[in-house]
Amino acid sequence: MKHLWVDPVKGSDSRSGGSRSQALRTLAAAWLRIPASRALTAGYHIHILRGTLPPSAIYHYWESRWGSREAPIIIEAVEGRGSVVLQAPVNVFDVRHLHLIGLIIRAPGDPFHCERCTNLLLRNGVCASGSWLDCGVQEAIKINQCRGVWIEGVVAGWANDNAFDCVSCQYGHILNSRFHHSEWGVYLKGGSAYFIVASNEIHTHGSSGFAAGQGTGFEFMDAPWLQYEAYDIKLYNNLIRNIEGAGFGVWGCYNCMYAYNTLVGVGNRSHLIDIKFGERTCDGNPRVCSANKALGGWGPRTVGPVTSIPNRNVFIINNVIYNPPGTQSQWQHLQVDDPRGSLTSDKNLVIRGNVVWNGGADKPLGVGEACTAANPTCNPTQLVAQNAFNTVRPDLSRTTFRPASATGKLATYTGLWRPIAAFPAWAAAVVLGPAVPTGRLANAVAADRAGEARTAQRDAPGAYVPPNSIVG
Repeated sequence: MKHLWVDPVKGSDSRSGGSRSQALRTLAAAWLRIPASRALTAGYHIHILRGTLPPSAIYHYWESRWGSREAPIIIEAVEGRGSVVLQAPVNVFDVRHLHLIGLIIRAPGDPFHCERCTNLLLRNGVCASGSWLDCGVQEAIKINQCRGVWIEGVVAGWANDNAFDCVSCQYGHILNSRFHHSEWGVYLKGGSAYFIVASNEIHTHGSSGFAAGQGTGFEFMDAPWLQYEAYDIKLYNNLIRNIEGAGFGVWGCYNCMYAYNTLVGVGNRSHLIDIKFGERTCDGNPRVCSANKALGGWGPRTVGPVTSIPNRNVFIINNVIYNPPGTQSQWQHLQVDDPRGSLTSDKNLVIRGNVVWNGGADKPLGVGEACTAANPTCNPTQLVAQNAFNTVRPDLSRTTFRPASATGKLATYTGLWRPIAAFPAWAAAVVLGPAVPTGRLANAVAADRAGEARTAQRDAPGAYVPPNSIVG
């Protein structure tokens, strides 16, 4: 491992950068010392001392640095989060095994953007503007066509569009992070696959808190993930609150499990949960759209038409959704899209074990022409029997959002689906192209948001198990 030091206050780019006493002044100078367009034989660890890096100190385009597991590229704030501020966007392309640790990026546009990267780690960082009043951030974190995206302990928000936007990314996790004050909270779409999204806080958003799938330009997708908008997404143990639109949703999802989440104050301008079709367009490159279509992908060959993307195997299990008195969703509990010809939004849709408190007893379920009596996994009789819609008021702590009592309504709720069944045999394949790699079929959630074991004796819907004594 080669070590480079950056001191934004006392450094000089005329120095070697090889020690703290010989620190460089700019991150740009350190970055340019990493060889480009060849596999690294040794890793690089850039240590940044306390200070602020203005735009002139940050290289404008981080491109083609090829680290590896044995030789990663690590850029780290020596004194931890809060000690180093970058005042220009970080724009990354074709970089492998990049680790950004403890950095605050406060910049307009997309504070962090990464495209065609492999094994990206963002840990304990901040990507945001100062507030919504800055009106400068479009997407706080924007990641496209990457393999291996690992987000840990990150804070991102104050965006006019998305706090976290991920298109056509496979393999990764989003853990212990906070996404806040944006129009959309977090979404994984465009063929994104194999993500665990757990123990995060997603709050104060407009259209949606979390979405797997949505709508994508066909040319921005990668084979073989060319059909569904999202594959194998597991969302659990998250706190999702203060969302004007749906707290979470699926939009063209295959094998997506949303379990043991706590949602508070959601849906006041629409409904609580989206079960919707994804949408696929061709956004200006018919050649690539046609090539993806020829591989068996779902989407139009030309600009103009819109292809609907169905859902298959969606489990929404053991969640708490609580709208306090005086608040409720505008229309209904759910939005399950009606069939579109032979396509459906509800194939093997399972909604079970959820405790929902939202308005009065007359609040419609919201299944429309979907989830009919002929659907064995989702129908009105099953929904009412296997969930608590306005029959169990969650006894949540007002400060921690945990069950407030060891013997209360949540702690004694008997409708949990436990153990959660695995998904059926993997059947997502591009017809004429390469097979889509199998995802994780098991759906067990062994612990809660605080790491407490979920056992037959101590479990509850929502992100937390019941306490051993009464709290707040």
